[in-house]
Amino acid sequence: MNNQRLVSVFYNELGDISQKMGESNQALMYYQKFLEIAEGLYHADPSNTEAACDLSISYNKLGDISQKMGESNQALSSYQKSLEIREGLYQTDKQFSRGIDLIVSYYKLGTIYFDLEEWENGREYIKRALMFLIDYREQGLLKGYSDYLNWIPYLENFENNLLNEKCWGEVLKGNFDQAKSLCLQAFQLNPESYASAVNLGHTYLLTGDRNTASEYYKKTIELLKIEEELLTGPVADFKLFIERGWQPEICREEMEWMKEAFRQKQEAVQP
Repeated sequence: MNNQRLVSVFYNELGDISQKMGESNQALMYYQKFLEIAEGLYHADPSNTEAACDLSISYNKLGDISQKMGESNQALSSYQKSLEIREGLYQTDKQFSRGIDLIVSYYKLGTIYFDLEEWENGREYIKRALMFLIDYREQGLLKGYSDYLNWIPYLENFENNLLNEKCWGEVLKGNFDQAKSLCLQAFQLNPESYASAVNLGHTYLLTGDRNTASEYYKKTIELLKIEEELLTGPVADFKLFIERGWQPEICREEMEWMKEAFRQKQEAVQP
């Protein structure tokens, strides 16, 4: 291995270790050193695919740490540079690993665009990642790669999942009106998602509209399939609200109602 490349790999590993330890600024410094060496090696020989791959990885790592630090525009720039290199590599060699690198880049760009509320761009890149994965699945190339297979249903509902995550984040911060707007968008995207229904119900309950909340809780019961979903979803949510002192008595009543309603539903379908 080239001595300079060996040093760059070392910096990359130090960056990974620093990031795992929560030392973002230190990780950023190491990734920047990784990038400096990778750029030098690539520009010295642009035909060197190993150098090109290293450079794409270095941009990706800078994108990751920038996103973690809340620098979405910087992350976007880094991910775009990484994607440009990866698209070039894929055009010259369409091997499976190159395609996977492209899928990852499309996904990362999609998430950043959603963070920046550039919804159309976000949807476009998530769609590209999804189409690549579906094509690989149809070719039988994902056999033995369960993680990538599991990405397909995740990406198919990506925007709904993302809105639910953002909604729940606002709920946890006590921003119930902001949460309601996000939850409503999620529910409108996928009204058959029990997570969307229950989250929207919670936002109505926590803003004082119990009647509307109850309608969404009834919808949630219709959508729940197994008891584990009830216990890890709505019941766990109510317990958290009670612990935080958010409408504790009403939350206890709604929690008990949901448990009983689900029990009756299960009994009704038993032979």
